Amino acid sequence: MTTVEKIKAKILDLAIRGKLVPQDPNDEPASELLKRIRAEKEELVKAKKIKKEKNPSEIVIGSDGRPYEKFADGKTVCIEDELPFAIPNTWTLVRLQDISGVISKGTTPRGGEKAYAQSGIKFIRAENVSGCIRLSLDSCRYIDATTHKGFLSRSILEAGDLLITIAGTLGRTGIVSKCDLPANTNQAVSFVRLDKNVEGVYVKYCLDSTIVQDMMLGRKKVTGIPNLTLEIIARQLIPLPPLAEQKRIVAKIEKLFAETDKIAIAEDGLVCTAERINKKVLDLAIRGQLVPQDPNDEPAEELLKRIAEA
Repeated sequence: MTTVEKIKAKILDLAIRGKLVPQDPNDEPASELLKRIRAEKEELVKAKKIKKEKNPSEIVIGSDGRPYEKFADGKTVCIEDELPFAIPNTWTLVRLQDISGVISKGTTPRGGEKAYAQSGIKFIRAENVSGCIRLSLDSCRYIDATTHKGFLSRSILEAGDLLITIAGTLGRTGIVSKCDLPANTNQAVSFVRLDKNVEGVYVKYCLDSTIVQDMMLGRKKVTGIPNLTLEIIARQLIPLPPLAEQKRIVAKIEKLFAETDKIAIAEDGLVCTAERINKKVLDLAIRGQLVPQDPNDEPAEELLKRIAEA
């Protein structure tokens, strides 16, 4: 990990602990935000727009100050080991499924390579999810509209969808923007349709943090090829601040990241300058132009003779 990467990792670590920006007592607590999200999800279930969870759970802080997960079937489990630090009082702990309407993945179009077109609907693969907020579409493949709306209709992407690579290089994230659409995806990419009351970029940064990455990748399945299942994604635990604080955290992270990148560019410039200077010094040295010659010095020919005779 480079110095710049270490700095950014530290910034994200402070962010998810509630130490990057100050808490505002006037913010609506995240627990109230979560109540609204649950109510909206119940309405979507009634309208048959999303499926009902089989055994939903709620995370609460016990009288001993430790977090517990209470399931609908009556089971209660302490989850202190999943997130080994305390969060501010206005925050709450959630599973990714608690703040999402849909968590799914794509598939491979029929025909394999033959199914790809020269243009049309963008077909997002793991290599297009580079870890940046914006997707990397230089090597993007395409499918036709019939495949997009037919065989792959289940994985039609929407603006704001959070993407996570679940095969190959695991855990990289990105967010679908309006300019990326229309788009679809394959089985190596999971898409998470977050509730509109959640700041998607905050969730992305949360998943990018070293602590959450370690937790998520620590549960990967290793069969033939290591992968993250949809259940692992859905059950990923994250600390959720009030919505207003989520926005403040994102703004602060982006400001600090931009400043860090400027420092990195400046350092790269200094390194390049130093390398050019060193090269010039060596060039002058081998040309005999770095120091003045002394006529009293033994000629190089005599030195070579002595070396040969030794």
